[in-house]
Amino acid sequence: MTAWLDIKRSQSARVRELDAWWRKNALDRPLPDRADLDPAAIPLLLPYILISEVERPFRVRYRLVGTEVVHVTGLNFTGHYLDQLIPPGEEESWLAHYRHCFETAQPVYGLSTVKTLVGGSFSYEYGIWPLTKGGPEVSQFIALEDYGPHRARSRELLDQAKLWRRADPSPAD
Repeated sequence: MTAWLDIKRSQSARVRELDAWWRKNALDRPLPDRADLDPAAIPLLLPYILISEVERPFRVRYRLVGTEVVHVTGLNFTGHYLDQLIPPGEEESWLAHYRHCFETAQPVYGLSTVKTLVGGSFSYEYGIWPLTKGGPEVSQFIALEDYGPHRARSRELLDQAKLWRRADPSPAD
């Protein structure tokens, strides 16, 4: 996993759009408040969004996981803690990225590469932004995972598989 602090390094239009929303809604404050989040303002981003909260001692619990995140990961982890989702020995730095975002009150951006079930790898860009909730301290995060054009690629493969099944003269088992 690679992380950076400068939005200019981000290639994802979705990450850049949520970053623009975050900066616009900070207004004259250091951070936007969770109450500033109007889903109607970012409808195309909603499927890729995760909202989480900070507990003490430092622990991140997911309050909302977007439909596309659930689709790609195969898991609705709403209500689960980040540390429960990372397998032992995994080198991913998710907890460190959330902690940095919490301690500095600044966004973290990056690129994550994960292994697929068939032995390949899949990369996606992400961003994590801190939010307040009625006070001055970071108490929640809004994150976005941009998986790119995977859905179109998946649809194409499914359509090909249907054609192959129709063309297969062998009897069904």
